[in-house]
Amino acid sequence: QKAAVDSETEKAKNAIDNSTTADAIQSAGETGQTSVKDQYKPGMSLDDQKAAKKAEIDAIANDTKTAIDNDPTLTAEEKATQKAAVDSETEKAKNAIDNSTTADAIQSAGDKGRILVKNQYKPGTSLDDPKEAKKPINDSVTNDAKSVPNTNIENKSRKSKNNLGYSTLPSTGTNQTIWPNFWGMVLLTLSASLLFPYRKSKTVIQKNNSLEK
Repeated sequence: QKAAVDSETEKAKNAIDNSTTADAIQSAGETGQTSVKDQYKPGMSLDDQKAAKKAEIDAIANDTKTAIDNDPTLTAEEKATQKAAVDSETEKAKNAIDNSTTADAIQSAGDKGRILVKNQYKPGTSLDDPKEAKKPINDSVTNDAKSVPNTNIENKSRKSKNNLGYSTLPSTGTNQTIWPNFWGMVLLTLSASLLFPYRKSKTVIQKNNSLEK
């Protein structure tokens, strides 16, 4: 507006200089005064400017939170954290606007607030990157699992075997019947060895009794 005032002032002076009569000078002066004054156009009231700037900040905040919600690379926790930061910066920007006392201060507070609100949205890592990052972990787990010794096999190999090839009684399979049969034969042999002398002595006694008769 001040540049326009300077321009109209220069025009009015030139018109006056080019006037050749008193009436022309008077007319050029009056026309110039009106043109110069008309360059002042009162701006929007400070309250209206503040309201407009705060509305802009709210709109930017909503757009930013929508972008955060629609980002598939962010976790729910990350989205909540970023949206909370958006709300915080929005509140700060609106307070700065309210505390401004000139149109320039209102404009500056609005511009800074808009940038700070937008900057709270930080896109997450590409979905392919976490997958690639987890592959070495999965490979490591697989290798660790493969390196775990089979304790059952090792324990069996460390056991000393008896004549039948078992350190303990087998619990299943064909060999399960060998042990009962084996021990049965042992018991039968022991019983026979104990009973045979008894039966023999009994027979001798009976024979002697018959001779005495």
